[in-house]
Amino acid sequence: MGYFHLLTKSLRSAARSAVLEQLRSLSKIFLEAFEVSLSQDEVSIKELNRIVALTHFVKVEDGTISSFLALVVKLNETSFRPLFRRLHDWAFVAETGKHAHSLPSSLCRLVKQLDSDDSDRKKIVFCHVYISLLDYFKVNSLTR
Repeated sequence: MGYFHLLTKSLRSAARSAVLEQLRSLSKIFLEAFEVSLSQDEVSIKELNRIVALTHFVKVEDGTISSFLALVVKLNETSFRPLFRRLHDWAFVAETGKHAHSLPSSLCRLVKQLDSDDSDRKKIVFCHVYISLLDYFKVNSLTR
């Protein structure tokens, strides 16, 4: 969480050109962070009390989303589109479709079930990110 707090401050104070130069690596960092927050949620729920685990997950996710919002504010429409598309594909495009033809049918069903749970969590994270973006821009449009 400390990393994303620092990243948020850095993105807010950075020049737009500096952010655009690092956009590819920043987008990779965010996709990996959203992926890590999913795995932390899964491990925490198994090991800890469900309420404590979900509270931790929300804190990690909120820090990551705040930092992602700081990045998006620095982008123009042209540079935002590929980033949004990668995030959308991460959440909604199934990974099993690429390898399904080479797996036995019983294993394929198992992989699809496991991916389904992970896919649902990715969609939830995507929706949280999207809602945060909408809220931010809605408030900004009302203050103008």
